[in-house]
Amino acid sequence: IPRENIPAPTRLDHNRLHAQIATRAGVSVNDVTRCCIWGNHSSTQFPDPSRAVIQGRPIGEVLGKPEDVDWMRGEMMEGVQ
Repeated sequence: IPRENIPAPTRLDHNRLHAQIATRAGVSVNDVTRCCIWGNHSSTQFPDPSRAVIQGRPIGEVLGKPEDVDWMRGEMMEGVQ
């Protein structure tokens, strides 16, 4: 079976994480890289944007305001899980 034909539910969560960050930053989803989902596809997973890069810049440079950090810890997490 070709690799591209084997889906993983966590890939959906991974894509959702990228999309939420891109929307918040006002960029294309293709401009967001290096996000990670730890765990399995359930409420115990942990979306981890800590090493994310947006248009070549660390996420903290783009989404570093206190309200952005609060969003990542709250609404973003809930939206991915």
